[in-house]
Formats: sequence, C-alpha cells, structure tokens
Amino acid sequence: MKKDMPNLTFKKKKLFYPIAEVAEMFQVTQSQLRFWEREFSGLKPIRTSGSTRRYREEDLEEIRRIMLLKTQGLTLSGTKKQLKDKRPEVEKTSEVVERLKIVKEELMKLTLEFNELTENLDS
Repeated sequence: MKKDMPNLTFKKKKLFYPIAEVAEMFQVTQSQLRFWEREFSGLKPIRTSGSTRRYREEDLEEIRRIMLLKTQGLTLSGTKKQLKDKRPEVEKTSEVVERLKIVKEELMKLTLEFNELTENLDS
C-alpha cells in the first residue's frame, strides 16, 4: 500500500484522538495541524482544561477533505475557496475516495489470499 495517502479505513473508531495520533494518521506534522486549525473554520478540535487538543471524527473528516484538495495541487487559498464555495461536492468526493480505499484494501487482501492459495496448489 502506498504511503502517500493515509489509511484510516479499518482503524477502531474512538470518540477523541490526540494531536500526535492524528498527525501520524495523516502523515503530517502537529504544527501543520495547528496551522490548519487557524486557517480552516471547519477544523475545531475540542480543547481540554489543560488546552490539549482532542480531535473528533468530524475533525478527521475535515482533515481528509483538506488533504484531498491539497493532493489536487490547490494552494491554501484555493483549498479554502473550494471548501467554502463547493463544500457539498468536496464532501461527496471525499466520501467516494474513502469508499474506494476500502474496496482497494479488500481487493489487495483477496489478491494476497489468492496468491497464497495458488502457491499452495503449485507446491
């Protein structure tokens, strides 16, 4: 599996994710996430009394949308504009991409199983 896009499809869902875990999931730095919080109004993790960030599933979805637009080569302002002007389309595209990732994972698993079966038959 390629490392350029995060794979979140089969992770056990939690209510809240710490910034370090989110950064690792999306293969970005924590400072990048903090920067995006200032730039994108849809990204608002909850803060604990100690000011620790806790990301919810809706925050993860917003990060997925931001990353999808960034991988299309959009600038920061272009990404903001797309999220502002075409949010429903961006959300739909993001959902389709996530579903396709799930299908791809399943196909890869089936391919591995098939290869193992054929190797065992050839032996």
